[in-house]
Amino acid sequence: MGFRLGNPSVPGRMAAWAERDGCDPESETDVPLPGVVVTRWVGCEDGTEVELWTIAGWEHEWPRASSPGEPGVIDATELVLDFFDDHRRVGPAGPAGL
Repeated sequence: MGFRLGNPSVPGRMAAWAERDGCDPESETDVPLPGVVVTRWVGCEDGTEVELWTIAGWEHEWPRASSPGEPGVIDATELVLDFFDDHRRVGPAGPAGL
């Protein structure tokens, strides 16, 4: 994406991805759990979706809930795999891997 002035913030980088993917310039936010904010850019080209999950007070480590419904904690592995399941890459012969 050609950032020339160093490494931009995560929200800045996500907004750049959204622009690249032809999404609406204004994002939407949701709070699915206390302390968790999901920022989404919608209206993207070709069914693309851009999401940023932010966890208040979380260190720079992979979030993994120790129990279901734990406040402010998510299982990032499960969320990423669900996102990929919902957004399979489609090639000339159909969904990848099929």
